[in-house]
Amino acid sequence: DGQTQESLELLLGLQYDAFRFDTPELQLTAGLAVFPSLTIGGRVRTAADVKLRYEVIKDFFLQLAIAHAYDSEPQSVGAASSDYSITTSVGYTF
Repeated sequence: DGQTQESLELLLGLQYDAFRFDTPELQLTAGLAVFPSLTIGGRVRTAADVKLRYEVIKDFFLQLAIAHAYDSEPQSVGAASSDYSITTSVGYTF
């Protein structure tokens, strides 16, 4: 709606990483960040994600990532308070 809103926020976060270096390589990453507002009473934002990367054949990877974002008081009237995304990728390292 063209309006801007400023907020001072605190950052609280967790990150988890797990690796398997033997073939096939495997990587799991999960994170959570919480942003409670210090200037807007009752407003909390969060961001969470999980990513799994798997080596199908030597140096060729498949990856799946899922993310969720939440805002207890979205800036626009009628806006959704949650947002989800799913991303798939293929990659080759050399």
